[in-house]
Amino acid sequence: MRATNYLSDRAGRLGEQHKTLSLIDRALAEKGLRQIGTGRAIPTPTLREELILMLATVGRGRHPIADTPSVAQVWAAMPCVSGRGEPFMEMKGKTLIECLERICEEIRAGRLEEEISLSLDLTGEDATLNFLERNGGEHLFFDYSGVKVSYQRRTEEVIDGHYLRDLAFGTLGERNTKAATGGAPLPNDT
Repeated sequence: MRATNYLSDRAGRLGEQHKTLSLIDRALAEKGLRQIGTGRAIPTPTLREELILMLATVGRGRHPIADTPSVAQVWAAMPCVSGRGEPFMEMKGKTLIECLERICEEIRAGRLEEEISLSLDLTGEDATLNFLERNGGEHLFFDYSGVKVSYQRRTEEVIDGHYLRDLAFGTLGERNTKAATGGAPLPNDT
């Protein structure tokens, strides 16, 4: 797979310029957070690598690109400290990356079809996973106690559930196709 092809759809979906996303991806690879390929080809990314790229891109705020690997690791390791409903009982104490992987696995297995969103509060440095259709809105809240990096203005980034669903099925760049399921329709495709 070529890095250009791999990153083209992700750039638009994550609200980042292609060139910037390429630099972030390279920084992640240099720090061992993504497999390094040979020549211009890169290995197909794992789900964890896709999620790390997402967290590095969306969660970087005003950090320079060189800092995105450590920014991604901070977000990924953020623990689930509170929540509401069944998701919290199942995922209490797990990290954000573990919860995102679990959610993507549940989506892929067809056990989770509801609308989900992930909000990263870059000012307060916390994250919320929202299950919008459950009992008036169940959620998971992720935070470090006392570990904060200040930002000059309040910023919140939201990743919709369609992006997570596409990661789960490996269909980024293949919206409304049946390639990832061997010809079967994708669940909830509109």
